[in-house]
Amino acid sequence: MNEQITISALSDLTGLDRRRLKRDLGDLRPVEGNGYDVSAALKRLFAAADARRSDTPEIQSERLRLLRAKAELADIELVRAQKSMIDTETVARVWENLAAGIKRVVVLSPLPEADKKKICNELATVTRESYVEAAQ
Repeated sequence: MNEQITISALSDLTGLDRRRLKRDLGDLRPVEGNGYDVSAALKRLFAAADARRSDTPEIQSERLRLLRAKAELADIELVRAQKSMIDTETVARVWENLAAGIKRVVVLSPLPEADKKKICNELATVTRESYVEAAQ
């Protein structure tokens, strides 16, 4: 009777995950229960490893093409991300314009002078760092 080995033992022995082992073993079936014939299993695993190492030039060129396509996609995503950012100076200008507009509305409003002064003073205390920090 030939020695037998389980898929778990093969995984522990080779460091390959169970899915890879099952794929590499192909149509080889367990002899009894979960055990594979050690000799047949090792032959299949070595053959599969050799097949992975001996990629044809066509496969190598396709892998290179895939890597280039992935690099191009990464570049496109980077450009998109950069375009979606707003310059800090632009944010500052917009805030300053908004603050000036709010002050004009407050000054022209029918609020009591004390409330107008309080609101304008609060707007004046807002520093550039605080609204840039809040935007982040």
